[in-house]
Amino acid sequence: TTEPPQRRATGWNQTSERQDSALSRWACRAIKEQDAATTMKELIRWQNMVDADPTKIKQFKMDALNATDLMVFAFMWGGSPYVQLLHSTMPYHVIRAWRGKDIGFVGDKTTYQNPQPVLLPPDAPWRWYKKNVGDSGIDMMAFYNDPNNKGKLWLVQEEQSTDDMCAPKLLALPPIAVNFCISAQRMPHELHQFFSKMATSQNAPFTIEEGRTIFDWCLMAAQPGGSATSSCIELNFEVAATGSEKFHKWAHNRLRATLGISGRGSAPTVTTTTVPAVDPAVMMAAVAAQVGASVASALRGQNSTTLGSGNPLSGSDAEEGKKYDKFELAVLMGYSHVDSAAHLQPIWSLFQATKNHDIHRQN
Repeated sequence: TTEPPQRRATGWNQTSERQDSALSRWACRAIKEQDAATTMKELIRWQNMVDADPTKIKQFKMDALNATDLMVFAFMWGGSPYVQLLHSTMPYHVIRAWRGKDIGFVGDKTTYQNPQPVLLPPDAPWRWYKKNVGDSGIDMMAFYNDPNNKGKLWLVQEEQSTDDMCAPKLLALPPIAVNFCISAQRMPHELHQFFSKMATSQNAPFTIEEGRTIFDWCLMAAQPGGSATSSCIELNFEVAATGSEKFHKWAHNRLRATLGISGRGSAPTVTTTTVPAVDPAVMMAAVAAQVGASVASALRGQNSTTLGSGNPLSGSDAEEGKKYDKFELAVLMGYSHVDSAAHLQPIWSLFQATKNHDIHRQN
């Protein structure tokens, strides 16, 4: 038998592993075990072939949801200029209320963070969107050369060129790009620059033309749509927040299968309530806009368990303060590494009993 040739880093595929990141470990392992160049070319060609064709979009969705290997997608969360990662997508069939829906996970698994399970809309994540946007990578990079534009979406000037572009809201990423996005918070122009250097490097795995879907996505993602803080191809998901043990077991097994996460102890569980890495102000604005349920309604589905049942401020002495909604409870559960609101520390119940907005801003 002939031994396969040893794969050496050729410049574009040099990368380093972030020790506490499950996605980084997966990406670096995939780069070592696979022919990185061939894998990247196949992935890029696969998404290029869709090219906004409705029939091919349906097939791409089906293949992505039923892929045996981990697939990671870049997307733009509403209200944030940073690239987010969606992975481990799969049709769900356990809890009756969500049966037949598609579920994925946003974010990484680290020492202090767990991926956030989300419900995918049936069509919006997979469709391709056509928009007239700035089409010059040079103009985009000139905008970001100004340090005052850090953390902002690219505002195209009237004198700059535009063109009709078409791209999906979910961009399939090769492992090396996943590791790049994990190493720091990345904006679309940084991903564009990363792929540009790769396509023009020695022994490049793809050409600029072959990477047109990637580059078009980066240009579109970098530009605002309805507001200055939301990308024109933003994508929002409903958070899959639940206290169901069946769901937590399913989520644990799904992440173990895709990321290789192994449990610790006799009864491993996954706390799936950490929000994606977005600016705190953006996150809280999204919370207020998405959910209006009170604490009582949020906990109604959890065996009528109340948050902080031993609250010393309950009763006639309690002040009517700001109540946590369902999404905020999910954030607190993830932060506290518990799988039920009943297990949250009593201090969170005390915060509910005050109208002092300074306290809520601090906590």
